[in-house]
Amino acid sequence: HFSETLTGVVTVRAYGRAASFFEDHLRKLDGNTKPLFYSFALSAWLRLYCQGIIGGSIMFITSTLSVVSRGDPAVTGMAIQYALQVIWGLAFFVMNITQVEAQAVCLERVREYSLLDPEEPESKPPPAASWPASGAIEWQRMGLRYRPGLPPALKDVTCSIQDGEKVGVCGRTGAGKSSMTVGLLRLADEIFGSIRIDGVDHASIPMSSLRSKLALIPQEATMFAGDIRLNLDPLQTCTDADLWTVLKQVELEEPVKAAGGLTAAVAEDGTNWSQGQRQLLCIARALLKR
Repeated sequence: HFSETLTGVVTVRAYGRAASFFEDHLRKLDGNTKPLFYSFALSAWLRLYCQGIIGGSIMFITSTLSVVSRGDPAVTGMAIQYALQVIWGLAFFVMNITQVEAQAVCLERVREYSLLDPEEPESKPPPAASWPASGAIEWQRMGLRYRPGLPPALKDVTCSIQDGEKVGVCGRTGAGKSSMTVGLLRLADEIFGSIRIDGVDHASIPMSSLRSKLALIPQEATMFAGDIRLNLDPLQTCTDADLWTVLKQVELEEPVKAAGGLTAAVAEDGTNWSQGQRQLLCIARALLKR
């Protein structure tokens, strides 16, 4: 919220909404601080419990036994001194154990990611170099489930798109529009039926070959911190002439030249370029895939 406010501060001030954004920021800050307050309160309670209740019990038992046994005063004093050290050591030990457990959550997450099932190995034969020649796509009773146990996001989808056709898929939120693209890129765990591109079942094609032959222009423009060349050709497989050709096609040649050419800087998420320019750069990136 703070970063977005700074990015759009001109618009916020133009519409006179600075006060509401400030109040919203304080509300979010308060909500973000609550867990920290609970953490400090629990730490204080734990310290009081260790040093007060447990420590007091140890001191009481030690003192009582010393009085009952009527032993050497020097031994009694040494026992009480060691009891105090045990109290402080116990509190230090418990506090450090709890902090280690709280901070080790990140290690738990890393372990979970390391145990994820990898995508299928690249053991399938690659398609012909000329594939796809036309780009006709056919879905045959295709179904899709994002994870085992979940209801299917798509069920028995059958349709075809001929080469050269431009097709729009309409539907409400959750209808499965994006899931069709997910199935086309084989991003889901369970895909049923078949999807054929130029007559070839896309499940029989290696993952890298399939995705390298498809171009996607996202709804939210995706940009990387770096320069124009990196954003247009992340794998560095095209020449500068190819890059300038697609920039000219999307009418971004002059803005890029004015910004410094292909080495012009791109901030994180492309915030130093307008929303329209970011979308055009994504189109240019897709055009490079041919």
